[in-house]
Amino acid sequence: MARKSVKRSTAGRAARLSRRDLLQAAAVAALGLPSGARGATVAPDAVAPTPWWLAQFPERSRVVDAHASSVVHGASVDEMNLRDLLGRTIRELTAARSIESGWKMILGDARRIAVKFNQVGADVIGTSTSFARQIVHQLNEAGYPSKEIMLIETPPNLRHELETREPPVGWGGHLRVADQDDQFARYVLEADAIINVALLKTHQIAGMTGCLKNISHGIVRHPGRYHAQACAPFITQIFGHPEVTRRVRLNLLDGLRMVIRNGPDAREADIVNYGGLLAGFDPVAVDQIGLTLLALERRQHGLPGYIDVPALEYAARRRLGRAHPADIQRIAFEMS
Repeated sequence: MARKSVKRSTAGRAARLSRRDLLQAAAVAALGLPSGARGATVAPDAVAPTPWWLAQFPERSRVVDAHASSVVHGASVDEMNLRDLLGRTIRELTAARSIESGWKMILGDARRIAVKFNQVGADVIGTSTSFARQIVHQLNEAGYPSKEIMLIETPPNLRHELETREPPVGWGGHLRVADQDDQFARYVLEADAIINVALLKTHQIAGMTGCLKNISHGIVRHPGRYHAQACAPFITQIFGHPEVTRRVRLNLLDGLRMVIRNGPDAREADIVNYGGLLAGFDPVAVDQIGLTLLALERRQHGLPGYIDVPALEYAARRRLGRAHPADIQRIAFEMS
């Protein structure tokens, strides 16, 4: 049976602001948490040491929820509007006076920076190249030269265009995942800082692809091993490794064109032009808000809103980050 298009309707756009009020209740329902519960029970195998984003922000995790319908037109991205959206997002997240100082607050004295994208479905979604250009441009203005920036899972010609550093090939280091030995991609070990740029998509195994899975299954040598149990224990074991947590400085969740069904591969009929961008230091909190938006968009198009994402709940319970809406400071804005 042919699939119907899920292109966003004008009525859907008009309803967006009123649906903002449903975010907190929907966040609880999306994760399957009791509505009266706050904070997940900590299991004995909680991530240790505590990730820096929980230690530095002990009360709540900040997530910027930005939206600008003018950024996407059909399958095209307006890069001028994306530049403004990204810049304001960085300022809101860091409370900095300028975009440049915001990036400096995030990256500090990092010399070599890896920007990790997701290549699965990227050609159809068509937003990663524009994001890469704007990130590199803003990093350059903040004093981080292109020659020290590595673009991961982007077309080679884009690295040539932006004159960025060629990522090293091969594997190194050591980590233990599910009682098996594995290795990191060499660029992870070479980087002082990682900017995590994920695509917001459904996933037929994990339930959802976001910031957590973009790192966990994109930086190890044998990702195919770690899809059992809906990826639940493995994502936390990989992302929670100290070599990873100390390097990931920022999580961006690209919801400009959202895959609301049949992911992680992308087909135009399954994509909604949403115009959203989420940003935060805590990847669990960013993915939780992303899951909520994904659930709301699915309901708008006659699909079940609830998506089971065991890995997200597992990560929260192991204290990799915060998932309950009461523990997340959500900063929302809309750009005309």
